[in-house]
Amino acid sequence: MAPQQLYSLTGQDELSPPSEEIGILDDTPDSPLDTESELKEGRPSIVASQWTIGWMTPSAIGTCYLLAICLASAHLGLFRWLNRREVSNTIRQPYVTALSVVFVNGFRTLLAAALGMSFIQILWRDLRMRPMRVGDLDSFLSILTNPLYLGRLRLLGAAPLPFLCAFIAWCIPVAMIFPPGALTVEAELQHLVLNQSVPTFDPGYMGNGSFVGMMAEALWQPDDFDAYSGPTNDLRRIAQQAMMAGAYLASPSPCSSNCSYIIEIPGPSFQCTDTTSPDLFTWVNKTYSSTSNLDYLYIASADYSGRVSSNYTLDFLLRWTEDISGEYQNLTCRAHEATYTLHLNYTEGTQRTEVEVTHGQALSSRYLYDTFGMYPQSGGKYSAINATTVGNTGGNVSEIYRRANLAAVQDTLVLALSGYIDIFVLHSQPTANTIISLTDLYTGPAKHPTFTITEDSLQSMLQNITLSLLTLNQTTTASTTVTQSMTVNVYVFRRPERLIIPYVISLAIALAFLAWGGLSLVRNGISASATGLFQTLCTTRASAQLDDLALQGCLGGRENVPDKLRNFEVMFGEMQTKDGMRVAGLGAAEEVAPLIKGGL
Repeated sequence: MAPQQLYSLTGQDELSPPSEEIGILDDTPDSPLDTESELKEGRPSIVASQWTIGWMTPSAIGTCYLLAICLASAHLGLFRWLNRREVSNTIRQPYVTALSVVFVNGFRTLLAAALGMSFIQILWRDLRMRPMRVGDLDSFLSILTNPLYLGRLRLLGAAPLPFLCAFIAWCIPVAMIFPPGALTVEAELQHLVLNQSVPTFDPGYMGNGSFVGMMAEALWQPDDFDAYSGPTNDLRRIAQQAMMAGAYLASPSPCSSNCSYIIEIPGPSFQCTDTTSPDLFTWVNKTYSSTSNLDYLYIASADYSGRVSSNYTLDFLLRWTEDISGEYQNLTCRAHEATYTLHLNYTEGTQRTEVEVTHGQALSSRYLYDTFGMYPQSGGKYSAINATTVGNTGGNVSEIYRRANLAAVQDTLVLALSGYIDIFVLHSQPTANTIISLTDLYTGPAKHPTFTITEDSLQSMLQNITLSLLTLNQTTTASTTVTQSMTVNVYVFRRPERLIIPYVISLAIALAFLAWGGLSLVRNGISASATGLFQTLCTTRASAQLDDLALQGCLGGRENVPDKLRNFEVMFGEMQTKDGMRVAGLGAAEEVAPLIKGGL
């Protein structure tokens, strides 16, 4: 039989200096020669041990916890830095996702490692305080690697604190599902302000600046003497589309699909009064011969005599009734020069316009109908026209041309609505010229029409025509401040609590168990190890009962463990061997006395 070795567990109590060792037989360790001689003589030898927690275990626990805090802080700092930044101008999204995975996996690994080291200190402390079944102890030593052992609720009763510590260690990966989702990528509308040239309408636009160029760009048609005779067909086509649609014709965006800007354009406007002229019927009958002597439901005409008289005004007169036996309503609208302030907003290419109208002076028709009134007195038709060029009848050519274009715009409405509807419309009698029944000014069935003719409705219709002039694609532009709205992908840290709460709760709960583990480590006086062979080998050699039961499963494997060994209750404490030596180890509850730090 091999000679027995005597182990002397030495250490310090609260009043002893850390370096003091307490030996049973001798304070000085034996030399190798002395030990060899003792073995030959069969005498027990003395092996000195130190009561010390060392530096590695507490340093590892503290380092893992602090590194976990650093990773959580770095994760929060990264997300705060990325908040509201464009994806294309910062870290690409796949790399952000990869970094988040590194942060959460590193955090849970470090925190689980710290909890694992604290877990074994708490478990070893419980083994000193109360007996525990060997089967339960085996489950505890495997619980950190196999979460299925958490389903054995009897472990909670056997050692509550180690069980809860293991449970928290397995819950940390679940909590780490939420932090990466705190940062999302969203489409955000951003605004870029810049100066840009945009299309506009200029009634004074003359092309190449000569008389020929001016007439080529004119919105009106000249008669045989180059005098004003009405709007061009292109302009009338645009106007009638707007009138029948009840809205302006949208123009394509000059900046982007999402942008806005403000411009001012000149145009005609109406100001109306509740008056009429006794000559209205004469003007209409002279232009459109009536087939009946009966009254009209609707009649309208321009006062062409006023255009060439001393007043030189452009008036439009209307008279209508909705009931033959009722009273007539009258309206006289005079054309004025106006400034239209347009707030154009394009959203996904769709135009939306808000308009402010500033009325100016009455639009004058002076020189418009003069023979060769716009032809330059000197220089010929190919010479350049400037601001001082005078026509054959004494008017300023540039000014006459500008007013002629404005008159053409308002005439598109006047000519479209001029004409009459007589009472035979009740019997499907065709109307003369007017297209009012195709507009919003006319509603209801033919037998009982309803007219919505007011100053506002006529001005709104003229306004729609004016706004539609932007579709003429004139080469004139205006420089203005354009606000471009661009949709970009940005990182949004909208819900920081999804990141902060899991980290804070995990760190707070872990800190409580780490503190308890550190206290257990100090009370134990020796650092316990959850893995490796040495702790198992050195702490299971003192109990004869435990040795006998363990020999029955010497082949290894859980299947070969005898039931008696599984149900055998053990504690860690002080025991005596057959030779009377006082040693520390795992043994039956009746074999073990409480192990007091420094007591051996």
